[in-house]
Amino acid sequence: MTIKTKLRTFYILYLFLIHPPGAHSQSTSPDPALTNSLGNNFRLYTGAEYVRNGLRATGYPFFQSDSTLIGSLFYDGASYDNVPLQYDLVTDEVFIYDNINNVSISLVKDKLPRFTIGGHSFIRIKSDSASGFGDNKFYEVLHDGVYPLYARYDKKLVFPTNREDVLKYTSSNFYYLKIKDQYIHIDGQRALLHALDDKKDELKKYIRQNKPDFKHDPGHAYYMVLHYYTQLKH
Repeated sequence: MTIKTKLRTFYILYLFLIHPPGAHSQSTSPDPALTNSLGNNFRLYTGAEYVRNGLRATGYPFFQSDSTLIGSLFYDGASYDNVPLQYDLVTDEVFIYDNINNVSISLVKDKLPRFTIGGHSFIRIKSDSASGFGDNKFYEVLHDGVYPLYARYDKKLVFPTNREDVLKYTSSNFYYLKIKDQYIHIDGQRALLHALDDKKDELKKYIRQNKPDFKHDPGHAYYMVLHYYTQLKH
């Protein structure tokens, strides 16, 4: 734990446990219920300081918005709801804002197996030697159940190579379908139908009738087809 983290930890404990809000001057013991509640919330404020790069770049490194979004966390064994947070797609960091110390705090990834942000659900997929998949990064769960579908969102800070170019963020999306403990990279309609080959004719008919937009909204298109495939199978 860094010196800055230790100082922040002590200061928060001092504010809330030594002098809890609304306590009378003659009281020397904090309310046990308040202490227990703060004990859980306190875990959120012990990560490293988050530092944003590329402030002058075109675009932003975050998921969906340059501002905080409301989400939920399962962090260090405890659940937290209605938390303002941001997700940096360049560094794969989820962070919150510490109003007391006026700093952003990056949550410890190994303590964060899942979270939601702006109505989207993410999980951390660890490396799996058996399947050869997983990089300990966060993936959005687009379709859950027997045939999970995951999306990996990446952004990069691209530096100009000439005077005409500008410092900017670029983005890339990758999709993976999990079938029988194997992760299949899905990069278009053909790859999806190949993975779901046992119902290919029915799925082709469904695609012709419903026209999912594989070009402009591939994540939703994959979800539509996979949802229908699940109905056919079960």
